[in-house]
Amino acid sequence: MSDFDRFQTPYHNLRFPDPQETVSNDYSTCSGCTELITETDVVLGKVLDIYGMCVHNDFDCVKKAVEAKIINL
Repeated sequence: MSDFDRFQTPYHNLRFPDPQETVSNDYSTCSGCTELITETDVVLGKVLDIYGMCVHNDFDCVKKAVEAKIINL
């Protein structure tokens, strides 16, 4: 019996999960609203790439990301 057997107990696996075993669905953060963008959003086409920034395909998010202003004439 070796000293490494203590790391294979159910207690250890429950309290100290291996971070490499978890699957992450996170892709990036929206540059406009700073909410999380998932890989599913990218596949569904809900995300734009503007000047290297990931932005939701929404007018308000795009406006905040590029710091655009509306000018009333």
